[in-house]
Amino acid sequence: MLGQIGYLPSETAFYSGMKVKDLLSFAAKMRGVDCKEEAKVLCERLELNPERTIDQLSLGNRKKVGIVCALQHAPALYILDEPTGGLDPLMQREFYKILKERNEQGATVFLSSHNLFEVSRYCKHAAVIREGRILALDSVEKLGHTGVKRVSLRGTGQAPTLPGMRDVKVEAEGVRFLYDGDVHLLLQALASISFEDLTLTDPELDEIFMHYYEKGDTLQ
Repeated sequence: MLGQIGYLPSETAFYSGMKVKDLLSFAAKMRGVDCKEEAKVLCERLELNPERTIDQLSLGNRKKVGIVCALQHAPALYILDEPTGGLDPLMQREFYKILKERNEQGATVFLSSHNLFEVSRYCKHAAVIREGRILALDSVEKLGHTGVKRVSLRGTGQAPTLPGMRDVKVEAEGVRFLYDGDVHLLLQALASISFEDLTLTDPELDEIFMHYYEKGDTLQ
């Protein structure tokens, strides 16, 4: 079963003094498999020099070593904790490209991340977890339909006063806030103030995340 799981912790610790290639070989032997060719391909794609020692590596390159250790044996299940921390944008893109290829080949990928842009861009499903409780679990697309709306008013410094309003921001160009309530009541309240333009959109994933955190209720 161990050979079918690829695990990457958020922080990795390696034996100092070892070369990258030796550490990757050691990790493969612990699983009883030969990963030389796949490790070579992954190192090339992630621009990781296997001849360097662990002590010579930057934080980003140490993260790459952990990624190769988790991926080189081509497991059926990946469990990855904050996998892109320390990687530059180009390497992040290449990493997710590799994961997408593995997923299309039949592998299952679980990852935890505080980078909600990455989650919305690369993940099919997402769960919001707080203190060990799942507050929401659905496709990324459906999580966006919470009933909460982002309201943007241009050309005014005045916001209506309604239950369900929060995160009110008054800016130079206007006012914006999140609203979780009856849209008809919102429109009635907006009719009493003067503004130039109105935009109603679904919130971004980070706003949805905070919506569930602040509510604190597990969704049924």
